[in-house]
Amino acid sequence: FMRPFLRMLESGSFFTRMVGIMLRVLAALIVLGSLASIFKAGKFMFTLPTSGIMGGIIYVLFFVLAIYAVAHTVIIRAGNIEAQKDEDHFILPVASILTRLAGEAYATYVALTAVGGGIFVWFTGESIGKIMDPIPFLFPATQKPNFMGGIELILIGVLLATGAIIASYVIAELVTALSRATSYRQQQSGHSTGPRHITEHNTRSSVG
Repeated sequence: FMRPFLRMLESGSFFTRMVGIMLRVLAALIVLGSLASIFKAGKFMFTLPTSGIMGGIIYVLFFVLAIYAVAHTVIIRAGNIEAQKDEDHFILPVASILTRLAGEAYATYVALTAVGGGIFVWFTGESIGKIMDPIPFLFPATQKPNFMGGIELILIGVLLATGAIIASYVIAELVTALSRATSYRQQQSGHSTGPRHITEHNTRSSVG
């Protein structure tokens, strides 16, 4: 059964459709996986004094907005990938979109959650680790539960988000340029070396 499956993977329409479906499943898992964090944050929020509950509510609102933005971005990029029509050269364009998606998802989550976390620190005087447990990898956590700690959290979060966007877009543009250069050279030479053509060439060679 592997031979037909591998042959389908060499089809641009099948590959992009498969990646699009996987991304939509990922978006659903992101939303479902975030529910535990939301419930945990809500449980901790109601242990705060009255003056701190507002900070907890604001944090949860920003967290929910971040999860929605990430999931929506994943769905949008899934549509972009499925819209790829080139049957011969589809791997690099898909890689370029996935690279952009990685930067966009990270930047969106970190920026919004850091802003909400900074406001939480201001209202409660507690560290972000109290309501965000465990703290995600590569998240700009600060151990200063004061006004300056909140500012530091927001600034670092925004800077990391900006850096992630710039880095991912630069890499994506390099991948796109490589894809265009490869396609142009193949057009100039009058033949294609895409996955389908390579397979057909190998099949003819084995038959011969």
